[in-house]
Amino acid sequence: MREQAKQINSNLYTDLLDYSNKELTQNPQNKFVLIAKSYALNEEKKFQEAIQQCDKVLIEEPQHLHALYRKSFSLCSLKQHSQAIQCIEKALNSDVKYSIGYMMQGYSLQSLGKQKDAIDCFDKAIQLDPNYASAQINKGCSLDDLKKYNNAIDCYDKAIQMEPNYANAYNNKGNSLNNLKKYNDAIDCFDKAIQLDPDYANAYNNKGNSLNNLKQYNDAIDCYDKAIKLDPNYANAYNNKGNSLNNLKQYNDAIDCYDKAIKLDPNYASAYFNKGYLLTQLKKYQQAKDNYEQAVFYCKFEQNEFRQLIQKLTNIK
Repeated sequence: MREQAKQINSNLYTDLLDYSNKELTQNPQNKFVLIAKSYALNEEKKFQEAIQQCDKVLIEEPQHLHALYRKSFSLCSLKQHSQAIQCIEKALNSDVKYSIGYMMQGYSLQSLGKQKDAIDCFDKAIQLDPNYASAQINKGCSLDDLKKYNNAIDCYDKAIQMEPNYANAYNNKGNSLNNLKKYNDAIDCFDKAIQLDPDYANAYNNKGNSLNNLKQYNDAIDCYDKAIKLDPNYANAYNNKGNSLNNLKQYNDAIDCYDKAIKLDPNYASAYFNKGYLLTQLKKYQQAKDNYEQAVFYCKFEQNEFRQLIQKLTNIK
């Protein structure tokens, strides 16, 4: 279902790009068409070109709300979140009731790890549009990051109440329940997400995590395999599958999974750490040390976890 939707969307955006190019040959300054072209280019991951279309509009009309929004969207896609915030702030200065602008500002702040500021923005978006389900979802994500799992669940429930077929809301709620160690309830949420979207690789991966926590390792592996089938480049699913195989003492297969995760994402600190930990158990200390060094190099964890990695490195004989 998801793949079919992607194909339909891809065809639509290809048609939109063709239409935009044709229209712009006749009227190069058509603001509506320039913004439409930015949508199509963004979908093709041509983010800089998308920004250029918005800039053409902004030269003529610096406070054009939708051009500012689309430019900030493309900047976010490039992970240039500070620039995205500056851009969307211009829109909000022009229209303080621009709910989607607060949503974008919140998303950028969230990506920068400024969760409390992000929540303030999502709250403003919700205040302006009480039925803004996506804002509830994003607020829930920030609350999750602050480990306020019950508050996050409240947000996901509100989103589900507004949009009962919102698969992402069920998936996120499942993650919060998993963090609260309510693994069976979490699995129910992941199953609901999968029922709504059978091609939802992330929901299969997350269901696998809850099954792994319940020590149902073979069932967890089945879920990770489904996630990998849907998304062959899913490094996290390979890493998690490796953990379940490790728990089953299938060490060589586990190492193969960690290696696959690292091949897909060479900066994947957790995969290096997990492989290093397993090699330590197998008394392959030099190989373990090499992997711990990579884990420390790419580590994005909290400081205390970083120190634990250093300590493990030092303790290897």
